[in-house]
Amino acid sequence: MERTESARFQNPPSAYRPAPLWVWNDEMSEPRLREQLQALKSHGFGGAFVHPRPGLITEYLSEDWFRLWSEALTIAKELELKLYIYDENSYPSGFAGGHIPSQLPDCLANAVILKKWTKENWVQAREGGNTFLNKPGHPIRSYAYETSAEGVAIVTKEVSDEPISRWESYGEQFMVFEIGTPETNSWLGGFAYTDVLRPEVTELFIRTTYQPYYDKFSADFGNAIPAIFTDEPEISPGNLFQSGSNFLPFSYWFAAEFNKRNGYSLLDRLPALFMDVQGLTAAPYDAQKVRYDYYDTLRELWVANSVRPLSEWCEQRGIAYTGHYLEHSWPYPWGRSSPSVMSLYEYMHWPAIDMLMTKLLKNDESESHLMVTIREAHSAANQLSRERVLCEAYGAGGWDSTFEDYRRIGDWLFVHGINFMNQHLTYSTIAGARKRDHPQSFDWRQPWWEEYTLLNDYFARLSLTLSAGVTRNRVLVLNPTTSAYLMTPDQGNPGLVSDHTGDFKRDLQLFQFLCDRHWDYDFGDEFIIANRGDVREDRFIVGSRDYEVVVIPGAMTQMRSSTLELLLRLLERGGRVLALNGKLSRVDGILDEKRIARLRNKAGWSEYEDFQRLDEALRTILTPRLAWETAEPGGYNGMAHLRREHEEGTAYYFLTNSGASAQQGTLKIEGEYAECYDAWDGTVKSIPFDREGSRLLVPLTLPSSGSILLKVTNRMPADPENGSERVEDQPPSAEWSPLTLHSSHVLAESLNMLPIDYCTLNVDGKTYDEINTLHAAQKLFEHRGFATNPWDNGIQFKRRLLDRDRQYGESSGFEVRYEFLVRGDELPESAYVGIEHAGWYRVYCNDALVESQSTVSELDPNIHEIELTSFIRSGLNVITLRASIFNVRMEIEPVYIRGEFGVFAEQERWTIGRKPELAIGTWIDQGYPFYGGAVRYSYDFQLAKPAQELLLDFPEREATILSIWLNGEFIGIVGTDGANSYHFGCNLNPGMHGLEVRVCGSLKNLLGPHHDPERPRNAAWPGCWKLAPKFGRPAAGRYDLISYGLFGHIRLNYR
Repeated sequence: MERTESARFQNPPSAYRPAPLWVWNDEMSEPRLREQLQALKSHGFGGAFVHPRPGLITEYLSEDWFRLWSEALTIAKELELKLYIYDENSYPSGFAGGHIPSQLPDCLANAVILKKWTKENWVQAREGGNTFLNKPGHPIRSYAYETSAEGVAIVTKEVSDEPISRWESYGEQFMVFEIGTPETNSWLGGFAYTDVLRPEVTELFIRTTYQPYYDKFSADFGNAIPAIFTDEPEISPGNLFQSGSNFLPFSYWFAAEFNKRNGYSLLDRLPALFMDVQGLTAAPYDAQKVRYDYYDTLRELWVANSVRPLSEWCEQRGIAYTGHYLEHSWPYPWGRSSPSVMSLYEYMHWPAIDMLMTKLLKNDESESHLMVTIREAHSAANQLSRERVLCEAYGAGGWDSTFEDYRRIGDWLFVHGINFMNQHLTYSTIAGARKRDHPQSFDWRQPWWEEYTLLNDYFARLSLTLSAGVTRNRVLVLNPTTSAYLMTPDQGNPGLVSDHTGDFKRDLQLFQFLCDRHWDYDFGDEFIIANRGDVREDRFIVGSRDYEVVVIPGAMTQMRSSTLELLLRLLERGGRVLALNGKLSRVDGILDEKRIARLRNKAGWSEYEDFQRLDEALRTILTPRLAWETAEPGGYNGMAHLRREHEEGTAYYFLTNSGASAQQGTLKIEGEYAECYDAWDGTVKSIPFDREGSRLLVPLTLPSSGSILLKVTNRMPADPENGSERVEDQPPSAEWSPLTLHSSHVLAESLNMLPIDYCTLNVDGKTYDEINTLHAAQKLFEHRGFATNPWDNGIQFKRRLLDRDRQYGESSGFEVRYEFLVRGDELPESAYVGIEHAGWYRVYCNDALVESQSTVSELDPNIHEIELTSFIRSGLNVITLRASIFNVRMEIEPVYIRGEFGVFAEQERWTIGRKPELAIGTWIDQGYPFYGGAVRYSYDFQLAKPAQELLLDFPEREATILSIWLNGEFIGIVGTDGANSYHFGCNLNPGMHGLEVRVCGSLKNLLGPHHDPERPRNAAWPGCWKLAPKFGRPAAGRYDLISYGLFGHIRLNYR
C-alpha cells in the first residue's frame, strides 16, 4: 500500500466519514452550534445533515434560520466538516414546512375512497338530506353490483347520475367512490400534504426551499455543501401515515392527465383499481390493465413533475441530489406510494435508502425484503456510475441499542452496497417530547460517546475503501415491480415487516438464495432499462454495466415492451435468459401470449422450477468469484460478500457474517496474494493462505456480527512491507497460562438517578392526581386551547405556536407536584433535582422555596439541576413547580433526582435509600435501576514473568459496549460482535498491574419507554411512551428495565 493510501485508510477524509442527521429541535445559537459541531468532529464524524424537526423554535426558512445556517457552515468549514442540506422541516419532503399548502391550497394530495354499501347504508344516505349527490366528488361514481358464487363483483348498473331514491330498484349492494378530504396534521404544521404530481408544487418548492440555499451559499455547493437530502416524499392519498386498502391517490386533475396519456377515462373504471370486477361496459381493457396504467401514470407524472426537476436543478448547480423514498414498500405500488422506487434512483446522484430500528438480523432472520431495498440502490449506482450510496440508519432503534447492533446492521448495509453511513439522529436537545422522537441519538449524552469514535473510524475506513473502484456484477435479475401493478391493494400491506405471499415471497427467497450462494447480481429496473438499456453482442447492457446472464424471477408475470424487445435482441445474439417459472403472460399490462411465446421459443431461453436447478444452470455459464466452504449445514448462514475491482487486477473483498452464530470455513477467491485491511485500527495485516490452482484458500473464523476486509491481487508484491503500516501475525510461542485477578473494585462513574414520571397537575381549579407526565402535558395544553402538546410529533409553521404566548396572562399559571420516598433515616449524601427549563418555575421541596443556584445538567442544556440535599426528609417528599404565567414551550415532563443514594423497589414504590457498594451482578438489583451511565470494574494482577500477550474471557453480561484499560491506558472495546474474548499484544514486565473494564449501560432505563406492555427492544416509536397508564403510577416491578452489568468474573490468561 502506498504511503498516501495508507494515510487515507488510517484517517479517512471527512467526505467518507459518517454524518448524522443533526437535529435542530430547539432555539439554536452560535455557541451551541459550535459546541455540537466540535463534539461531532472530535468523535469521528465527517459532517452533519442539518435536520429541522419537531421542537424547532427558530422559524424555518426565515432570515434567522439562514443566519444560523450560515454560522454553522462557517464553523463546519473551520473544522473541515461537510454540512449537508436537508430539504424539509421534518418529513415527508415537499411541503416546505407548510409554505406550499398555505400558498397552493388547491394542490393538496387526495384520494378516491371505495365504500361498499348495503341497503342499510343506502337508506341512511337517502334520508341524509341534500349532501350526497350535491357535493362534487360525492360520489365520483356509483355502481350497483352483485357478488358471484366465486366472490367476484359483477357490476349490474351505473347509478352515478340516478336519483338516490331510485337506487333500490337496481339492487341491494352498491360501490360508492368518493373523493377524500385532505387531512391536516400537526406533523405538517397543521396543514395537509401536497400533491407532488402537480408541477406547480415542485416549482414553488424549489423557489421556497432550494433556491434560497443557492442564493446564500452557492459558492460552497459541491464542496463544503456536497449534497441535498430529500426525505420520504410520496404520492399521498391525503391521509399521512394511515394505511388501508379502500383508498388510493386520486384527484380530478390526475384523472384528466390519465385520460390524456392513456386514451380512456379512469373515472369510468374506478372499480378496477380495487378489484377484479366484471360488467364495466365502458372498459376496453380488463381490470389488471387499468391498474397497470394507473400506477404507470402515477410514476410518470411524479418523475416528470417532481423527481426529475429536482435532480436537474441540483445537477445544474453542482450539488448532489440524495435522500430516500418509501423503498420498504417493495414491490407494492400503493400505500404511501412510490411505484417502482428503484426507477427513481436514475435521478439521484447518490442513491439512498433508510433502514429503521436496530433489531434486524438478531435471530438468524435474513431480512431479505429489506436486503432488496439496499441492493436496488446499489444496483442503480453500479449501472449509473454513482460513487456514493447512502443509508439513513438506525432510526427508532431505541435508547437500548448496542454497538453490536450498529456493527451488525452497518456491515450488512455495506456488504450489500451502502458506502455512506448517515446515522438517525443527533438531538440538539432532549427536552420535552423530543426525547421520544424516534431515538437512538448519537451524541455527547451517551455513556458510550468516547467509544463511539472507534465505530465512526471503522465505518469511515469501510466507506473510503468500498467507494473506490467498481462493482461489476455479471448476473442481472429483473425487478418484478411492474407485475405488482396488476395486483389489488388488499393483496399486500407495504411496510417494514414482510407480509409477502405467493410468488413475491418466493422471489425474496430467490434473492437471498443467490446471495447465500455468493452470486454477483444486480437488479434491473424496467424503467432504467427503457432509458439506458441496450444489447451488445451477447451481453445485456444497462448504463455502464454489461451482464452475461439475465434471470427472470417467478413473480414477473408481466414486463414492459421495451424490456421484451431488448430480451429478444439478446437471445437472437446468443445471450442467455434463465426464467424461474412460466407465468410471464402480459406486456404493458395487456395479455399478450403471442409476444411472450417469441421469447420462450428462442434458443437461449431456459425455464426452471426450483432454485437448485437455476443455480446449476448458472454454474454452466459462470463460475462464482468467491466460494465459502464450511462443514456447517447448508441454507442461510448470514455470510455475504461485496467485491470492488481496481485497475491492474486488484480487488477488495468485504465478507460479513450477519448470522447469530460464528462461521468457520475456507474462503476461495481468484488471486495470487491476499492481506487484511483492518478497518478497526487502520493497519494492514498479513493473513495465512494456501493455493489451489489460480485460487487462494483463506481459512477464516468470523464471529456472529463479524466481518473482514481483504485486498487480493493477481501477483505477489515485490516487497510486501513497502509503504504499509503492516502488522504481522506471529505464531503462538507458548501455551496460555491463567492469571488470578485480585481486589475487584466496582465504581459507578456518575451519580445515581431516579426519574419521577407521575405527578399531580393543578390547573384552572382542576386537579389531576397521579397522572403520567406525558398525559399531564396533554391536559395542560388542552386547558390552554390546544388539542394536544403541539411539540409532540408536530412542527411550527412560521411562529404560529410562539405567537400564541400573547394570549396568556396571570390567570394562566399552573402547579405540578412530584412525589418520591426516602427509606427510614437513609437520607441521601447528596441530591439534586433536574428540571426542564427550571427558570420558568418557582421550585419548592416539601413546601419550602428552593432558592439554590441551578447548574446545567450533563444530560441536556435545557435541564437545570437544583440541590435538594438539605430539604429532603425521611418518608414522603414532594417537589412542586409553580408557574405564574403559562407559555407555549412549557411541557410537563419527568423530573430527575440525581445524587449519592440507592433506588430500591419497596412496597411497589421506588424508594431512595443508602448508597450501595456495587459488585458483580445486575445494577437493578443493587440499587441502580435507572442508572444511565457506565460502571468501572477494576482489578489487580501479579506477573511472575514477562508477558507478550493477554487474553481476556468475559462472562455473561448486559452492556452496550465494554472498553478495556491496562495500567491506565486504553486498549480496545469488546461487544461489537458475538465474540466473548479479547486478545491483544503487550510488553509487561513482572510485577503488579492494573486492569479495568468499563461497562456502558444506556439511557433506556432512564428515559424509557417504561410502560409499553410489549416491552419493545431495539425499537422505539413515540407511541411506545403513550401506552403508559394515564392515571395511577404502576408498581415498581412493572417498570420495563434492562438488567445491565457483569454477571460473573473475568478470566485472564497470558503468554
